[in-house]
Amino acid sequence: MVYICSECGNEFQKWAGQCGACGAWNSLKEVTPRITGSKRRKGRVSSLHRSTAQPVDLKLAVKQSSELHRIPTQISELDRVLGGEPEAGLVPGAAILLAGEPGIGKSTILGQVSLQIAQMHKVIYASAEESYAQVSSRLQRLDAQLESLNNLQLLQTMRLEDLITTLQSNKPEVVIVDSVQTFASDQIEGVPGSVAQVKEVALQLIQICKSMQITLILVGHVTKDGNIAGPRLLEHMVDVVLWFEGDRSSELRVMRAIKNRFGSTAEVGLFKMEGGGLTPVANPSEYFIADRQSGVAGSVLSVVMEGTRPIIIEIQALVVSTQLAMPRRVATGLDYNRLQMLIAVMTRRAGLRLGDKDVYVNVVGGLKITQTMIDAAVCTALWSADKDTPVPENQVIIGEIGLLGEIRRVPGVETVAKEIDRLEIGSLAGPQVRSSIKLPKSLKYRALKSVKDIKSFK
Repeated sequence: MVYICSECGNEFQKWAGQCGACGAWNSLKEVTPRITGSKRRKGRVSSLHRSTAQPVDLKLAVKQSSELHRIPTQISELDRVLGGEPEAGLVPGAAILLAGEPGIGKSTILGQVSLQIAQMHKVIYASAEESYAQVSSRLQRLDAQLESLNNLQLLQTMRLEDLITTLQSNKPEVVIVDSVQTFASDQIEGVPGSVAQVKEVALQLIQICKSMQITLILVGHVTKDGNIAGPRLLEHMVDVVLWFEGDRSSELRVMRAIKNRFGSTAEVGLFKMEGGGLTPVANPSEYFIADRQSGVAGSVLSVVMEGTRPIIIEIQALVVSTQLAMPRRVATGLDYNRLQMLIAVMTRRAGLRLGDKDVYVNVVGGLKITQTMIDAAVCTALWSADKDTPVPENQVIIGEIGLLGEIRRVPGVETVAKEIDRLEIGSLAGPQVRSSIKLPKSLKYRALKSVKDIKSFK
């Protein structure tokens, strides 16, 4: 009998309230291994004597790495998140974990990936949750020309040993496992999804795929707390962790790289959920402001930096009188506590009285913003909604707000200015920029010092 920590994956012989390795409380779970301890120790000793691993000269390793070429997924936003210059796509031998809430579109995007890659490379789609008919039906909805694909194979099983045997005999270039929590090994006691099973399944698949230079894509379930199901060790074992998020009532989906050993974790991919699957949003700025109404109080344009890409968004605010003792404060798409702070700053530094009014602020399009560069736009939207005074339609506002009411500098102003100039919006207002920053000559830039300057937008 052993106890495994659900957070870090370490094993202990006795139960304890706190994990001695990572310090997590109430994380030790009881597991009964099918292989006894003596046999396990003997197996380890014999495997050491049979080991064929040898050190490799650095020059040879560099040569081998230069010969590896990424496999493009042909999905622009996904390749962007995966990173890689000048190439982009899947790295041979890499282990990728794709996680997200149920129904968000994980199987859909991987179905599209398998169809695109199968045009040039051999792919195995292994599913323990769906039958052959279910998987093929979904793939057919994504692409009706399935008969022309000869490189895509489906495997329906819950046994890890069946999958490993298939990989060894077919030698694909990409394998998709949907999902890692539904596979189980005969060598470990426990049901699929348990800590020991997830750890063993992931470990064996990663080892064999790296030895055969097979790109491994694992689908991960999410718990009710919003964490990836299984031991936290799973995230450390893989090379890339992709997080797929979005509101199921909205068509927008966002993919982020939480961990990426082959590229940046700052890039973000945007998709639209449509009848034929997920469509990349090539021009996010135009997408978010396409349906904006002009001449309406409480509507302000701002910008967020998602990786190296600036995205123009619309901030909407609504201020109405209330009869409640505690006025409502509702924030959709931004941090509630941040909104409370901005209201306090506008009340104290700009004389905006909202104590007897309900305040609603929304980021249009379903994005969730954590960046502070939209502070000035939120404050302007509050002032515009309260005074019923529209902000000029072609005015974009950026800047972080301090507790003293000052508008502070934000990174990426030069990149933001180029995006605004490209879309021919015309005007940008924000903090004082350094002399070294070069702005487009056709762009009108207005420097803002404090929240008091917001009152001048008419």
